[in-house]
Amino acid sequence: MRILIRFGAMIRKKGEDLTLDAVTSARLAWKKAEAEFHAAIVHAFETKPVHGRKAEIAGAAGFSDSRVRQILNEAAKAEQDKGQAA
Repeated sequence: MRILIRFGAMIRKKGEDLTLDAVTSARLAWKKAEAEFHAAIVHAFETKPVHGRKAEIAGAAGFSDSRVRQILNEAAKAEQDKGQAA
């Protein structure tokens, strides 16, 4: 079975270059971890949505308040879109 992976304009077979396979694998793991991290931020805010909570979360996450606000807004929009699709 051939598996092709696309990198920009270049298409190659998986296993052809192990170092690029490692980079691809790490990127996929990072994207999954990032999604879990964002979910934890949303959960922390939903658990205790009080004044100043975004600043507390931002400090714990190492993000700015505006980045935490952006993550929460993206999650709210995704939830709204999910509700409209159902």
